[in-house]
Amino acid sequence: MALAAVAVASAGLAVIILGVMRPGGPPNAPRARAPLPGVQPGVSSAVVHANQVIVFGVGEGIWIYNGTPAAGNPPVLSMSTTSADPFGNATVNGIASYAGAGTGGAYGQLVNGALNLVPAGGLPAGAAAGQVAMQGSGYLAAQSGTNGSGDTPAIIAALSASAAGGTSAIELTAGQVVLQGGTIPQPPPSATASAIITALTAAGIFT
Repeated sequence: MALAAVAVASAGLAVIILGVMRPGGPPNAPRARAPLPGVQPGVSSAVVHANQVIVFGVGEGIWIYNGTPAAGNPPVLSMSTTSADPFGNATVNGIASYAGAGTGGAYGQLVNGALNLVPAGGLPAGAAAGQVAMQGSGYLAAQSGTNGSGDTPAIIAALSASAAGGTSAIELTAGQVVLQGGTIPQPPPSATASAIITALTAAGIFT
């Protein structure tokens, strides 16, 4: 700390201002604010303030945990391109939310523009995850996934008027449709409109 004299010339008057010189700052400068928490190697903070977060490099990712991160405590959410977190717990690439047991429990995976849904316990060999994805402009489809090789998924698709060729449409791809306990049998490809209406009436859908 040192006294400093600053001369100021104003309207022909010489004014001497005495002040206290603080190291690293001009005379009478306000005290610096406490630094906001940041991110530094080896430093943990409960709060991080940032307007941009950039993650890159080999094994890059962000993992969020319930409890202390460790082997055997997989993340509840991960954003990475790797198949494991830094502690060796299995994860999936993309943005994933886990139901408390990592890839051993149910999880949703957002990757390549599609949402994949996997049930608890994982998928049997040859099975496919359920998926919601845009199949094209104005064409949204949700499919059930499969329970193994040789299985066939059910698909619900919503199409805009342009995508459907003139009138917006809902498409169902399934062997049968079950409504409130009743079953609508799938008509053969050659069925006429009259035959389809008759089948729907017999099933109690139309009256």
